[in-house]
Amino acid sequence: MVHNAILVNPANNLVIYGKSTIFDESDEMNFVYEATNECIALGKRADVAGGIIFLDNAPTLGSAKAIISSQLSKVVYRLPVENESEAAGCQLLEQYGIPAIFNPEIIVSEENAEIEVKE
Repeated sequence: MVHNAILVNPANNLVIYGKSTIFDESDEMNFVYEATNECIALGKRADVAGGIIFLDNAPTLGSAKAIISSQLSKVVYRLPVENESEAAGCQLLEQYGIPAIFNPEIIVSEENAEIEVKE
């Protein structure tokens, strides 16, 4: 199973796509974190502060910490909260004033991300 993330900077002129793969079905806690981290790492060369990240799953606690440190303004996720780490991640974002919005209508895939690499 692949988890996807799309990061859009505040000027809407840079879209970064990240994904992660589940290698062990018994450990799903970190895979949204990996997709989130891939987007944030790819966005380090660009100003992503104030941007929005779209995720397949609700942000885990690790994802929330990465989102906070990157100063993103909003998180939108497609699947409902499924475990304690995701619940804690959403709660931590809320404490920092970053809305984590559940929207089952979004499609988070590489095909829906215009990938632009800025050197």
